[in-house]
Amino acid sequence: MLRFLAHRLALAVPTLVIASMIIFALQQLLPGDVATALTGEERDPEVIAFIREKYHLDQPLPVRYAYWAGGVVPAPGVAKLENEVCYLPLGEPDGSASGRVTRLSAAMTEAGLKAPVKSDIRAEIWTKMINSLTWNPIAVLTLANNGDIGKSAGAIEIARRMMVEAEAVAATFGATLATPMEKRIEFTVGLTDHKMSMLTDLQAGKPLEVAALADSIADLSELAKVPTPTIDMMLALLKLRATSSPSTA
Repeated sequence: MLRFLAHRLALAVPTLVIASMIIFALQQLLPGDVATALTGEERDPEVIAFIREKYHLDQPLPVRYAYWAGGVVPAPGVAKLENEVCYLPLGEPDGSASGRVTRLSAAMTEAGLKAPVKSDIRAEIWTKMINSLTWNPIAVLTLANNGDIGKSAGAIEIARRMMVEAEAVAATFGATLATPMEKRIEFTVGLTDHKMSMLTDLQAGKPLEVAALADSIADLSELAKVPTPTIDMMLALLKLRATSSPSTA
């Protein structure tokens, strides 16, 4: 029996190695650039360069395979899933590269994080907020990933209206987003298999963090005296969905 098991194990190891090589090779044939796809809606050149270095995308294929295989299966019976790149932009409200923000950036960078000092941190915050405000409600209400949302002209039109309303609020406070709205939409739906964080929480049976999202835009739109009817409608539905039983559909 032991000899039989040893023989089966000896056959299984090369089979797994060959299978992993095939999977890796197929991934390399996928269209698009991996580093660009992981950067977020801004596609910051600094972040792209960081991702290429972090995931060894600038190395020859044999080297990339070695890192990829080691990251996927670091030990027998253990699978490792890496989270999104730790990109944490920093900045002062006045846009200056002050001593404190420079020191903080240096300390975080030394710890292995990507923490560049940005001259317009408000734009970074508004971009992140509007992205979350737009796509999370649509994903939760439809149970669709980004790719499926992108296939629905109606869903994209709702997203567009929400972004227009949110950007009108942002403009009242002097914020200017660096990336045009249509480019941000294109990038988000281009991550076809990605699920928004709130949809992931819903399907895992976790409570949805709706209050912070809804209250912040409500307060800001009231201060700006800018109506946000589409956002209000979507968040009202999201609040109702959050009180319902979680779905794993």
